[in-house]
Amino acid sequence: MKKIATLCIGLMMALAGMAETFSLSYQGYPYSRTRCAGPMYAPGAAVKLTTGIPQKTDRTFAGWRYNGVIYPAGATFTMPAQDVELTPAWVEELALEQAEEQNAKASKFIRDGQVIIRHDGAEYNLLGIRIN
Repeated sequence: MKKIATLCIGLMMALAGMAETFSLSYQGYPYSRTRCAGPMYAPGAAVKLTTGIPQKTDRTFAGWRYNGVIYPAGATFTMPAQDVELTPAWVEELALEQAEEQNAKASKFIRDGQVIIRHDGAEYNLLGIRIN
């Protein structure tokens, strides 16, 4: 009985010592996925991202996006405790996102029958002329 208990405890300790690993994949263009060559990665592992750049007509590659952060090709990525899919970020799309973010900071309202746009504390009419 003591041997079985020792064996079970040893097996439980061995299983507890096994680190869980996760996959890293890249979303390519058009919409293909390429699993990273090599092993699965443990949380906290430093992974060098591919220097291969996906091609897209009339677009410039900015890097790999994950959770709102863009990592340049060849950068070191710290593996989280979950499977990761990196998506390509394109310069033109980033410019559009920034413009949309700026527009989200602006507000429109009507005063005396006129549409007023408030942005960063200043007010403008529809022609973009500052009125205060």
